[in-house]
Amino acid sequence: MTILTCHPSWLAYDASWSETHDFKCADTGIINLVAGVLSIITDAYSIALPCIVAQGLKIPLRQKIILNM
Repeated sequence: MTILTCHPSWLAYDASWSETHDFKCADTGIINLVAGVLSIITDAYSIALPCIVAQGLKIPLRQKIILNM
């Protein structure tokens, strides 16, 4: 998302173009908020999925707890 906030982003490293033209950048406040929320969701998912899978295993409770840790 942050790559696409400025237009044209593919010319950001061309010094001759950036001296004669201006970049048009979007407000990154909402983009950063959405990126943060999506990051939290994917982090929670990556933690919860192995815990859910471990619950279906036929092993003692102590081993399940250790496995989840």
